[in-house]
Amino acid sequence: MADDRCFPLQSSPSCLRSKGRKRSNREDKRGFNTKIHITVDAHGMPLRTLVTETARADCKMAIVLIEGIPVEHLMADRAYDTNALVEYLHQHEAQAVIPPKRNRKKKREYDKAFYEYRHLVENTFLKLKQFRGIATRYAKSVSCFVGAIHLASIVLWLRCLFNLCRHALNVVVSSKNRYNSYSDNKIQNCTICSCIIVLFVVQ
Repeated sequence: MADDRCFPLQSSPSCLRSKGRKRSNREDKRGFNTKIHITVDAHGMPLRTLVTETARADCKMAIVLIEGIPVEHLMADRAYDTNALVEYLHQHEAQAVIPPKRNRKKKREYDKAFYEYRHLVENTFLKLKQFRGIATRYAKSVSCFVGAIHLASIVLWLRCLFNLCRHALNVVVSSKNRYNSYSDNKIQNCTICSCIIVLFVVQ
């Protein structure tokens, strides 16, 4: 649910050596100072993202990440095992699929087979980091970096919707063979674009 793998700040050596520019002493929210928190659905699609400093504990952002989202099972790593989160899930009739911390005196039971699907959030991070602006974290402000993450998430949703529409239309077209191949492709492409626009308006 959270990613704390940081990347070094890579600046041009010539810029650092220039006499006309001075490096600012203010803290920057990029490089080693950045941590991405993300919530995904059962298909690994991003639902909510937050950016904090690296020193912020993962467990403190857990309730903020899932607040207002209908949850039946919450899969997270051991860092999210807190009494506050478990109590929050119990109040909302959700099951916590979180391994207990090693320092817990009373170990909790969790579904180990279900926990194997936690790789979906790791796959989402890999997809997001295919975008250079997210992988390198060159953004100088938090708002720019968060905007890049949101834009990449929108692209992932567009790809998903496009694949769903294309699959549905392929099923419909295969059952009706009254058009030639050229007409089918032309109608299919136009309908896919219309479906994506309608779905985004509904969402």
